[in-house]
Amino acid sequence: MDVLLEISYFPTPHTAKAITEGIKNAMQKWEIENLVVSITTDNGANVVAAIRDLIPIKRLSCAAHTLQLAISKGLKVVENLVSRTKQLINFFSTQKQIERLIKVQKEIGYEEPLHLIQDISTRWNSLYLALDRLIFLQYAVLQLSVNLSCSLISEEKTDGIRLKKIMIKDNEWELLDELCNILAPFEKATRDFSGNTYVTLSQMFPIITDLTNSLKPPDNSYEVLEDSDDNTINSDIVEEESLQIEVDYSNISEVLKNVKNKIYLGLKHYWAMPDEFGIMAALLDSRYKDLNFITDEETKVKIHSSLQIQYDQLKREMQQQTSTPPSPTISTISTTSTSSTPSMRSLHEHQEKRQQKVKKVFQTKESSTSSSAIADEITTYFLLPVARENKNPLDWWKSKQEIFPVLSIIARKYLGIPATSVASERLFSDAENHITAKRSLLDPALLGKMVFLKRNMKTMDHINIFPPDLDVKNNDYVEDEHELEELLDE
Repeated sequence: MDVLLEISYFPTPHTAKAITEGIKNAMQKWEIENLVVSITTDNGANVVAAIRDLIPIKRLSCAAHTLQLAISKGLKVVENLVSRTKQLINFFSTQKQIERLIKVQKEIGYEEPLHLIQDISTRWNSLYLALDRLIFLQYAVLQLSVNLSCSLISEEKTDGIRLKKIMIKDNEWELLDELCNILAPFEKATRDFSGNTYVTLSQMFPIITDLTNSLKPPDNSYEVLEDSDDNTINSDIVEEESLQIEVDYSNISEVLKNVKNKIYLGLKHYWAMPDEFGIMAALLDSRYKDLNFITDEETKVKIHSSLQIQYDQLKREMQQQTSTPPSPTISTISTTSTSSTPSMRSLHEHQEKRQQKVKKVFQTKESSTSSSAIADEITTYFLLPVARENKNPLDWWKSKQEIFPVLSIIARKYLGIPATSVASERLFSDAENHITAKRSLLDPALLGKMVFLKRNMKTMDHINIFPPDLDVKNNDYVEDEHELEELLDE
């Protein structure tokens, strides 16, 4: 689940320094300065610079935003067709044309009349959804064009002429259909990345690898990707005057090849350097721990070494907190016989007990591996079979917390990181819904409280999400959402 901690008025200018100070103030208010390990953002230059100043916090690029950047490279190949298709869709944006299209759908046997979908540049996948819906309603659109052109009513005939003028060609319908087949996996990937009720970061690189491999040219022949602005995605990729330019799309296979090639190069470009946090999350996700999506053995060795270092450090810290007098170091324990001091014998017995739990829970078979190696959490973790794809990794670690007391803490650190900044984008949409005509003069602080309560309503029953400086208990809130709205309106 995601929880809203802070939403507040942020005056201009939105400089990197101002953003840095705003984030620091929010973390200090919630007393989480030492708990935040990463922040996921888009590629805006001011935001990137702001997070860079928050050492040691690491910035992660929004996977959905970066994925759309790669897709936009391929769409440039068909930019003229895409723009003319948008023009066709816009024809059906008025209520009059919507009603006509629905009527035709009923006449020719569509089970459930549907509207066409407008492409919105700020919404991921909206172009794919718009094209896919247009393909589905193709016969209704074509039939309506015929009906209007043959009508004896002057207004309808005029609309028919307009519609016929912007109608796409037969081979272009086929090209759009094939284009949707290419974009469909990316639409699913974007949705998978954007979830807020399950782990997303660990599946980012496996999914990107699958997408890249599906587009890889069989002969490894591809051009060099041209540099461009990576901060924004321009959905209106063609100027108005270029709509008049005639582009030949008759060679559909060649056009599709070029589209795939450009998207492939985009994926290779934007994910050329795998992010350590993303790989670590996959390593600690029992579904992807084999790292089969990585071909570079050196990268695998580095990430395993990084995990071992973090594990050893955290284990020492936990031992120092719980042992009095301080327990011997890990290296001393591993080289000392079981007939030494009582504290050492106790630790050995503890490890033996832990090993028996592993065998009981997972039915681990006996092997030639030494008992000291199996007792190590990391070794034990990688000896276990890969989990099923539908297994929730956080649930997996929660059920094995007693077996992996140290490793489970590290796993939660990485698996809780979101792959996208979609949650904050949705937050602003929610805030806009509260600023209605009747609430246009809302005080920013009051608006922040309203959104805070609305967004965290379902979370209050599980955890205390109020700031430390507020003396509020978990049960001190209004349970009924409609009652809350009435109180806020007052």
